[in-house]
Amino acid sequence: MPRLSIALALGATLAAPAFAEEFTWAVTTDPQTLDPHAVNSTPVLGFLNNVYEGLVRRGKDMTVEPALATSWEPIGAGEGWRFNLRQGVTFQDGAAFDADDVIFSYQRASDEASDTRSWFAPISEVVKVDDYTVDFMTSAPNPIFPGSIANWMIVDSGWAEANNAALPDKENGNFATLNANGTGAFKVTMREPGLRTVLVPHDGWWGEAEHNITQATLQPIQNPATALAALLSGDVDFINPV
Repeated sequence: MPRLSIALALGATLAAPAFAEEFTWAVTTDPQTLDPHAVNSTPVLGFLNNVYEGLVRRGKDMTVEPALATSWEPIGAGEGWRFNLRQGVTFQDGAAFDADDVIFSYQRASDEASDTRSWFAPISEVVKVDDYTVDFMTSAPNPIFPGSIANWMIVDSGWAEANNAALPDKENGNFATLNANGTGAFKVTMREPGLRTVLVPHDGWWGEAEHNITQATLQPIQNPATALAALLSGDVDFINPV
């Protein structure tokens, strides 16, 4: 989403001013990891949707809309889905996004080491047609497949391989546990697990920002009463859940 995804969560409470340039939001559960393929949980995926993107996403009305894919269409009589990728997209380190990153991210997210592997159970093969076209072949007709991968996020293949993070490591962690490099609207500049995670806008993002945030800080506060007190005192701008 073009603004902080967490702001769309149900039950969110904002203090005035709601969108100050430096924005701090409190959560009861700190994301366990920054690796989008290691842990399939709301705290992890909800936060990382600000940093990483998938081929599709859920819009404000929860319909499936384009993200890193500009369009998609079924192949034949239900043999699979073809995704046409967005051109000119860069990761937060400046590397170009293309079909190789999609195939790498599929292999990574569908591996036995990944908590997200069940999302790809219908897939029999993924084929690179060209640098900006990828076919997902299914073992049977699957009309809901595009929507089912709205939380699947694309990782920079070169970055992951260069930092020995070709596969997720939920138990022991690796470089992708504490570091991130997505194509999303915000990039991570600081990660202190259990204390704070700091984001700043990704200046090279392909989308159109709908905010005036210059820095966003995620602050874990486990006690709901303490979080509410921080909101009322102005120490944080937003708490979730209430």
